Amino acid sequence: MSISELMFLNLLEGKKGDTTKFSPLQLACLYTKSAFLVTVMDFLKDELWLQKQEDKKSSQVTSYENFISPFFDDELEAVSFLSDFLVGSGPSKLKDIKKRSKKIETQILESITNKTGPEQKEFLIHSLNTMSDFFIKEEKDQEGRTQEMGHQGPNLYRTFDNLDDIFD
Repeated sequence: MSISELMFLNLLEGKKGDTTKFSPLQLACLYTKSAFLVTVMDFLKDELWLQKQEDKKSSQVTSYENFISPFFDDELEAVSFLSDFLVGSGPSKLKDIKKRSKKIETQILESITNKTGPEQKEFLIHSLNTMSDFFIKEEKDQEGRTQEMGHQGPNLYRTFDNLDDIFD
């Protein structure tokens, strides 16, 4: 686990952490993962609701661990380092995790605005490259799907909008 991933986990767990000494690259890693997790929490909430509907129809009960674990191989691969935390938190904490991740995202953007112009540029370049990887994966996941089939996986369309704060 990288230092930025460890910091992210600590912040999600509610521990204090200082990101002001982080490099622009580390901040970009934190930012993209936190913004991604905000979107993923909505996706998981929707998928959990669908799973509960399926369980009702089939008179079965799917454990949260059995529900979420398969997502770490695909949709949650980018945050698979959080698997123990996300499984252990349980379904009742999805909303709370989203709030904490949103707070981390805001904290990172505040930290980067206090950096020099070249550091901000480095942050933006790395963030945009990582975002591109996320969007390419999402596009591949949608290949061959017609619009009436619906979207498969998390919809990242608005995930990184807060990056605009850097650009004013």
